[in-house]
Amino acid sequence: MALREASFKGAKFHVEETGGRFGRRTVLHQYPFRDVPYGEDLGRAARRFDITAFFIDTAEYQAFVEACESEGAGTLIHPFYGKAFVQLDDAADVRFPRAEGGRYSVQVSFVEAGENNEPDAQEDAGGLLDFAIDDALNLIGQEFSVQWLKEVAGWLDVAEIRLNQVYQFIEGFLDAADLAKSQLSRLTIGSLVAKPLELFARIRSLIRMAIFKAKPFSVRNETGYTIAAHPAFQTASRPQTNLLTTLLGGTVRADWAVNTIGADLQALPPSLADMVRQTAVLEQVRQLAFAEYDGKANLIKDRARALAALEAEITIASSAVFRVLETARTHAVAAVEARIPTLREMKVLETKTTMPALVLAWQVNGSIEAYADIVARNKVRHPGFVPPGRVEVMRDGQ
Repeated sequence: MALREASFKGAKFHVEETGGRFGRRTVLHQYPFRDVPYGEDLGRAARRFDITAFFIDTAEYQAFVEACESEGAGTLIHPFYGKAFVQLDDAADVRFPRAEGGRYSVQVSFVEAGENNEPDAQEDAGGLLDFAIDDALNLIGQEFSVQWLKEVAGWLDVAEIRLNQVYQFIEGFLDAADLAKSQLSRLTIGSLVAKPLELFARIRSLIRMAIFKAKPFSVRNETGYTIAAHPAFQTASRPQTNLLTTLLGGTVRADWAVNTIGADLQALPPSLADMVRQTAVLEQVRQLAFAEYDGKANLIKDRARALAALEAEITIASSAVFRVLETARTHAVAAVEARIPTLREMKVLETKTTMPALVLAWQVNGSIEAYADIVARNKVRHPGFVPPGRVEVMRDGQ
């Protein structure tokens, strides 16, 4: 009977005996006072090949040893199974010839190999941005707690009025239900004037609620930036020292404690203005990781807006806040880069006449799969009549 040839990683050998093992992976669960056990099926078992190889030529034997000792899996040409991607299951057992010119006999076992695809460990860029934002906000809250009591000392009654004005301004972005809750909690705002950390937590929660639940017809994706851009939240001027007042033992009146006629939102204590502005920007930047986007263009646009807002804060921040804002900016870029491949590209068409959505989808993709998205995205009343003008079409839309 002719001997069968085989090879592993290109190293040839002859097969004297061969066998294999295959089946399912199971775990047997046995319970007290239960006669019949339960077998849990964990999937197909890895295929194994047991081979007794032999060599007459010393060079072929050495080549086989080198193949077995080399790193990684390789291709096995099995005389019965055919081609398989395997790796050595354990050390091979070799029997050397009794005399020169004899044969080498090697007992070796191979096991089916694959790629380490699952679980697919990837960096959670969105989660890292979330943590970076929380770290930055915690530090901002600590800085606020240090400066706030110093600034409002002697002006607690005015500070309470300013806090109510801040609340009213942010509440303008809430829907009816959340507005009622906020107005109810505002009744206790006076008790928080001397508790800066609790005050920070309350305002932070209000800003986050405004960003997540902006009332209808407001610009939801820009709520945080809209709050931060208000003139009252820009860095307020510090009180100027008056030499005569100081010599007489008087108290310098802070600029923010002076009312401005006709302003709904008066000048604020600098620490409060900085805290609200920075919190609004960071909570808005957080949305880069979690907001829903219907295309890459909108995400890229929001990234540019977020980086510009962070850059503006970084240039005027204290050294401690500067570092956490830099970290947040780094993770914001990474979060967007991780999301871009998951979003579709959009093509903007400028149509001259009314056209069917099917035709527009075909013009962009060569197929009609995107027509339903055209109708929904562009708020078309009838799929057969897309009004002329600017029309967004998803590339390769399903």
